[in-house]
Amino acid sequence: MPGRLRPRSGMSGDKEKAVRTPGPAARFASVEEGQALMRGRTLYHRQINEANLAFLLQKKGGTLDEYIEYAAAQVLAFTPEEEKRISGILDWLGQTLERHACPHLSRTAGKERP
Repeated sequence: MPGRLRPRSGMSGDKEKAVRTPGPAARFASVEEGQALMRGRTLYHRQINEANLAFLLQKKGGTLDEYIEYAAAQVLAFTPEEEKRISGILDWLGQTLERHACPHLSRTAGKERP
């Protein structure tokens, strides 16, 4: 997930440069986008075994493809109220993270700690 660009300040010898900082850069997926995401093969899918499938599908002999299609069919559109509430939470989280974030990133050779 890409971060936001903001100028860094207070860095000796550097002009103002934009650096990517972590933050809640997110948008709400449409139903179609959500279904496509649910259909993507992930590590989670690779770890599902026969017992997991039986539990998830509530029957024996189900297939991973069957579960993936079932999961994709469960995707719902966000309501305007949900989007407003979640956006407020993400804004708050971003502000909280910015207050506690390191003001700059430094790269070392990794030898400062034995």
